[in-house]
Amino acid sequence: RLPLGLPGGMVAIAIGTGAGWLLGIMDDKASIVDPSLSLPAFTGGSLWEALTHPAFLNYFSVILPMGIFNVVGSLQNIESADTAGDRFQTFPSLMANGIGSVVAALFGSVFPTTIYIGHPGWKRLGARSGYSALNGLFIAFLCLTGTIQSVLAIIPLEAGIGILLYIGIVMVAQAFQE
Repeated sequence: RLPLGLPGGMVAIAIGTGAGWLLGIMDDKASIVDPSLSLPAFTGGSLWEALTHPAFLNYFSVILPMGIFNVVGSLQNIESADTAGDRFQTFPSLMANGIGSVVAALFGSVFPTTIYIGHPGWKRLGARSGYSALNGLFIAFLCLTGTIQSVLAIIPLEAGIGILLYIGIVMVAQAFQE
């Protein structure tokens, strides 16, 4: 635990950001942009057109393995949370994940949703359910306002990558322990 109950992830990003600015790697980054509201547009018609097009079957050799990969990854994340002491039921978790992917696709997303990866690592950093909720709201804000470039102008991308590396190490360690 860090002093004053500070979240480890926030401290890691702050240290990485400070180092980035002190070492001069942030001098030529993108500038701050003015936010503008960009709501998602319904693309269900285009999606249906793509799914019913004869060429759709040409891509099925990529779509099917990626779908299986997503389900297996989600199952791994549920199991990872379970070994960290937090039990989530498989069917409702996968159902919410699938519904989220379909809704996202209806609004133009080409990326499937996935169950939160690295549960044990986030838990060790002190993250709780509020962290996930705030994370989702913050990412939604960045996506809907186009301010991701502003964030990258202030915080080096490398500062956040270190957290992902930590989460990956915790997951591998957990796999060997369990």
